[in-house]
Amino acid sequence: MALDDADRHCPLRAVRRGVRPAGRAALAVWLLATTGCAPLAAWRGPRPASGAIPAEAARVDPAAADSLVALVYGDNRSGYRMQTHSTEFGAVRGLAKGPRHWPIGLALLPLFLIETIVPSLDGPRDAVTMLTRRPSGGGERRVLRALEKAGPADLVISTGDLVADGRRGRQWEDFVARHRTLRERVPYRAAPGNHERLWDPVARGNWDVAMGAPRARERYWYAVDVPRAGARFLFLETDPLADVHNDYPDSLERALADQQLAWADSMLALPARYRFVVQHHPLVSAGHYLHDWAPDSAGDPVPARRERLLELCAAHRVTAVLAGHEHLYHRAFVADRRGGGFWHVTLGGGGAPLHRVSSRERRASLAQPMPSGLWLDPARSYQKTTYHFARLVLPCGGDRAARLEVYRVPWRGPVVRLDQLVLEPSRRAR
Repeated sequence: MALDDADRHCPLRAVRRGVRPAGRAALAVWLLATTGCAPLAAWRGPRPASGAIPAEAARVDPAAADSLVALVYGDNRSGYRMQTHSTEFGAVRGLAKGPRHWPIGLALLPLFLIETIVPSLDGPRDAVTMLTRRPSGGGERRVLRALEKAGPADLVISTGDLVADGRRGRQWEDFVARHRTLRERVPYRAAPGNHERLWDPVARGNWDVAMGAPRARERYWYAVDVPRAGARFLFLETDPLADVHNDYPDSLERALADQQLAWADSMLALPARYRFVVQHHPLVSAGHYLHDWAPDSAGDPVPARRERLLELCAAHRVTAVLAGHEHLYHRAFVADRRGGGFWHVTLGGGGAPLHRVSSRERRASLAQPMPSGLWLDPARSYQKTTYHFARLVLPCGGDRAARLEVYRVPWRGPVVRLDQLVLEPSRRAR
């Protein structure tokens, strides 16, 4: 289980929770003297940022008359992430257990500090990152270069986690600088991820400047239409729906969830040839985050929200759900008893450290609960832990089928096609 937000960016708190009282004082003084907790900071660049698009800009007109081309990826955020089950965390926590644990704890302490602190620096402490070259922790630069070379496109779609911590303005400034070429060339739209931290007012301000302001305060869901292709994209904010870390007050969480689900129902009911739902947390897990939609206690509404979204996608004949959060590629087909269904595609290989999924977790992913009348077709399930992006091609008229082409971005050499899906239009298209 990942550290909560306070612990992840202040390692003193994280270590203190697992250290005996006798060792806390010395360890606290040492950590504070060595590092301290990185400060938060708001966006310091031009307002709005280059490439930011307000939610009101709800249409895309493809340059090519015969098709829309959208590039899709997610979880590009730079930086390492400390996990409570990691070797480094356990070793540092063991420093207070006695001299027998000191050698391994001290040996892994530098790596612990890098993973927990360096990616979160802002302000004058960015001097440290000049020495570390801001460790990316993955393949963001390679994926970004591949996107820039992917040929003409009309739209770029991100499934979220654009930065490691949305409360840190310097990370947003770096994101905008790295993606300037892409964002200035074509419209760039994103679904907020959990790392965007939109439950925090500083993070919301950073998003508004860097990505574009929402239609209403704290309502970060919106739709983008492509009339020429008969397509509609719904961008959802799943963090308040799943609220894995209980970041939202209960009353606000309920209000945001209820309003968003009602809005999604009404928008999906409108005529469209292709309907896509873009969100961060997958409704169908590849196995790494099987419990994000699980209840924290009796009566928890989170599982019902997942079930409601799945039912809406089936009832409105959604073409595909495009998700992120799990740092790998995964596709599954959600079949219904009427002989139809929709694709659920996780595109989380945009650059963040990859997730490895065991065979046990893969089997569990196929057995995850589904609403009545829906099930996962094991014959159409596939996953690969690799950096990647997708190219979505939607025909503008005619009888040609839409397709989703997924490309693997290797460490060296050219990109190679990993997978391809043929996407059927909605049966209820009008």
